[in-house]
Amino acid sequence: MVTTSRVVYGRAALVTPVWVWLLQRISALLLGPLVLIHVSLPGATHNPWVGSLLLLTVLSHGYVGLWRLIGRRLGLASSVLQAVMALLILCMGGLGVLILKTFL
Repeated sequence: MVTTSRVVYGRAALVTPVWVWLLQRISALLLGPLVLIHVSLPGATHNPWVGSLLLLTVLSHGYVGLWRLIGRRLGLASSVLQAVMALLILCMGGLGVLILKTFL
């Protein structure tokens, strides 16, 4: 039986899908080593593979964060903040792609 919502501590909450949960855990585990490689190895900042993987990991982690915030449904102020953060993530992704194109 698959449930989409549940009551936790008297408040209704959405159940996080398995793929969102897995993406959050995998991206969280990848962020540390990728940042360490990006910062510590000479030339890694100019390597398009390292940059692409780091950008993809950061954007997927941000996407999952927004997915989980949307499930809270905290009102108009929260919705506006979520929309602003979604635009920020999209802008960061676009800027990252532009930077990566300069290395190719």
